[in-house]
Amino acid sequence: MRVIAPSPLRAAAMAAALAALCGNASALNILLTNDDGLSANVKALYSALKGAGHDVVVSVPCQNQSGKGASINYLTPLVTLSKACRNGAAAAGAPAVGPVSGLADFHYVDGTPVMAALYGLDVLAPARWSKAPDLVLSGPNEGQNTGTIVNSSGTVSNVQLAAARGLSAVAVSADANTTGNDVLAGEAAQLTLKLVAALQAKANGGALLPAGVAVKESGIRATLATSSARASPFA
Repeated sequence: MRVIAPSPLRAAAMAAALAALCGNASALNILLTNDDGLSANVKALYSALKGAGHDVVVSVPCQNQSGKGASINYLTPLVTLSKACRNGAAAAGAPAVGPVSGLADFHYVDGTPVMAALYGLDVLAPARWSKAPDLVLSGPNEGQNTGTIVNSSGTVSNVQLAAARGLSAVAVSADANTTGNDVLAGEAAQLTLKLVAALQAKANGGALLPAGVAVKESGIRATLATSSARASPFA
């Protein structure tokens, strides 16, 4: 019997096809959203999730929409932007909804946090995965969501929406000192990544959370202040 070795190009193609077929067994399809718009926190978390092998699409409000809760702008037509979105997500005159220029996988919506989350769930996720995401992450918020303020939190309302659809969802809140702070935003992102990994480990291949259950994590401030000396609360 004569054995014919594949050419180097064919061998490389076969290896690539096998890798694509096998994929990353622990990779999740994640919708990332928030109520702050294009923030240092959301960009840092996107980078951390992608670095861990997850597939991520981002849908954020055009402007900072803190305190909007679960509100939706009814009977208000979506028109071209009268002013630029936060941190240059889109320029004045751009469409009310669209991709963020220069940032792959990022999209903006000129509306409330829940409107951005809905766009992610009903438009971006089906287009990307032909199904709902494995996980909806909202945040990390620029500020703690504790006490009665939770009732007006867009960050939390986003995951309540996702949980109502039976999806696994987590709301993460950092401290206000993460605003525009790439270092602290990176810290918050790494802690969130550890939380996701902990949920995956406990799920053992199943749903990350029971249907109708969402998680709100607001304990990042103290960890950020002493991150070099404290173990992760999610280890």
